[in-house]
Amino acid sequence: MSSVREDILGRIRAALVKPHFPPSAAAPEPAAAVRALDEAELMVTFEREATAVGCIVHGPVTRAEAKDMVIGILRETHAHELLAWRPADLPVEGLAQVLVERGFQILSPTLPRDREGRGAQLLKLDVVDAGVTGVLGALADTGSLILGSQGRSRLAWLLPPVHIALLPVEKIHPNLASFLDSASPTVAAHANLVFVTGPSRSGDIEQVLTRGVHGPGVVHVVLLV
Repeated sequence: MSSVREDILGRIRAALVKPHFPPSAAAPEPAAAVRALDEAELMVTFEREATAVGCIVHGPVTRAEAKDMVIGILRETHAHELLAWRPADLPVEGLAQVLVERGFQILSPTLPRDREGRGAQLLKLDVVDAGVTGVLGALADTGSLILGSQGRSRLAWLLPPVHIALLPVEKIHPNLASFLDSASPTVAAHANLVFVTGPSRSGDIEQVLTRGVHGPGVVHVVLLV
């Protein structure tokens, strides 16, 4: 063995005995250490980011005012047939009843288990103009809405061309880590959790962006205080 090779191997052995690693980068702050934003700041940040990704943000309004606001949005979009979460899951009490009284028809989103019945019901729901839902939460940093499927119809926000989401401002979180930290029991209860960031978008091979291909082309968010 040559002296040069012995010298190289010796230095390698010495380095393995006492390895020297480069200093590590500073670890990111945990979610709990992030500066707490007050409700007003979160609302302003969410509105800015949600608008940037194509949502139409309304309010903030009270629960009582929200009824007229939702009706106004539906009138402007010429909606008549609707899908909606169950009345108990909507954060505006009595909204479903008021919609029916004002002449809107709320269709059942329940689909039969058999293939033929399921297809027939989907054809009936093809006329739906808008969907009205609450949310599980929202993320201020991305303007995203968080929706869950436990006892709540996915078709109500996925099928109609227009989605109206009712968002209580206390459900706005700074970021995903904050939401998961505070809502872990809620997350565990849902088999399907979806993060919606603006209207549905799809781009073809020619890079032409189209809205509403795989979901609603218009998303209205009504902020509730």
